[in-house]
Amino acid sequence: PNQPERLAALAEIELLDAKPLDPGLADRFRSVLNQLKEQPHLPLQRICLQEPRRLLPGPWQKLLNELESCGVQISEPIAEQGRPDEIVILESEHTWPLAQAVASWLRQSPDAKGAALLCQQDTTQLDQALHGQGLPATGQGEMSSQLGILQLLPLVLENLWKPVRIERLMELLSVPLSPVPSFAARRLIRAIAKVPGLEGQKWKDALADIAKEKAGHLERDGKMTRDDANKEGSQFAQEIDQWLRVDRVEVDHEAPTALVIRAIDRLQAHLARLMDRYPMAMVAMGHCRDLRMILSDMQTIGKPLLDRIVDDVIGPGRSSGNLREAAPWGVIGDAAQLLGPVQTLIWWGFMDASSPTRHIWTEAERQWLSDQGVRLDPPSLARERERHHWLASLTRCKRLWLCRPLELDGEPVAMHPLWAEIEADPNLAGNARHLRASDWFTSERPEILGTPLGLVPPSPVSESGATAWKTFDASKLKGPEKLSPTSLGNLFGCSFKWLLEEFGIAASDVMDFP
Repeated sequence: PNQPERLAALAEIELLDAKPLDPGLADRFRSVLNQLKEQPHLPLQRICLQEPRRLLPGPWQKLLNELESCGVQISEPIAEQGRPDEIVILESEHTWPLAQAVASWLRQSPDAKGAALLCQQDTTQLDQALHGQGLPATGQGEMSSQLGILQLLPLVLENLWKPVRIERLMELLSVPLSPVPSFAARRLIRAIAKVPGLEGQKWKDALADIAKEKAGHLERDGKMTRDDANKEGSQFAQEIDQWLRVDRVEVDHEAPTALVIRAIDRLQAHLARLMDRYPMAMVAMGHCRDLRMILSDMQTIGKPLLDRIVDDVIGPGRSSGNLREAAPWGVIGDAAQLLGPVQTLIWWGFMDASSPTRHIWTEAERQWLSDQGVRLDPPSLARERERHHWLASLTRCKRLWLCRPLELDGEPVAMHPLWAEIEADPNLAGNARHLRASDWFTSERPEILGTPLGLVPPSPVSESGATAWKTFDASKLKGPEKLSPTSLGNLFGCSFKWLLEEFGIAASDVMDFP
């Protein structure tokens, strides 16, 4: 009675006489809770929480309760009382000077080994500055952490052509989140390493081993009888073989677009299973959808044209990220990952990048679900948990650096919400001081906190070195009638970069500063 309209529609969809959906994350989580209710013997003895239990999402609290009933000891964190001896706000009009200063300090300061980098902003420029100083990249760029997902589309399409490029096939097998599970990929990679190709006995033996291993997993889990597990294992190996051994087209011929679209559809089905855990899978799904739409009006397509279309659809971001490299300092992406004390905490991107809280359910829907015994977390719980981690980071460092650009893409940037907490505490605010990039770069001997920056002042440029100067009338340039969202973002973010790309005036990477 009085069921909200949207909840009634969702219930009706679930009751439709259709093929049941694959179990999602919530279904798998519920199955774990049901198994724990049977009080199984667990090898776990103790779980140490890094945050109070009351701040955890409701399902995780239920999981901990069930684990406790199985004899597992749950210990909550003890409130920490420390505070940093020094807080420095490093400010600059743009990100690049901040990146140069941080990279220089990490290279020259003896305290760098006891430092931790907390990266809450895209680190593309920081990684370039680190490489410029001969230091390892953080790998925390916007396109770095899940870069493998964006590589799947070009790798899958590369596999449609012959002769087979074994090195690209190996990439498809080894890339993170590949359609081929890692245990199966390892066997296939070993087979290819011994006998390159997909038709030999080594390949068939690897598929047989994969089917046997898959069947063994299913049988040990008690999900199937031996015969059913063997059938499922054989089907699993066959599906993997179909992923990799496709009807290839000669590289100098045109392929039917139906063949390409089938490969795209299969990849989309794989990406759909990743979206609840990997947000970048949604971006890759968008690439597949855009490419499919472009191909829908074509009958055949050659490899050079397909490669160019894929590059345009995916954009430059596919190769813009640096992978994380081993470093003597720690690199984390969230304050919750700072689990122990550090000497220096460098907070890269200390700015308010929060988005408005999304309310998935209306008050009427929340009340109706509550009446049915469904407990939903209050909307404020996630913010409260985030604030707890911010404050905890203050107790775990002796020196705190807050790196903050004053502008981003031409727009002013507000301070991170943690700054209000610092200002409200007289002891913390009294230890805080601001430094500006203009003070570093105008000094003859730039230094930061006693460490020389090692920056080379620019040499005066003489116009006599130019062989010729060309001018043009900007009013005669005609831009495109329509702009994609990416091009529009470039126009607003850096109009000069947009001009170079749109009119081909120069082929230059604007991130490579002289």
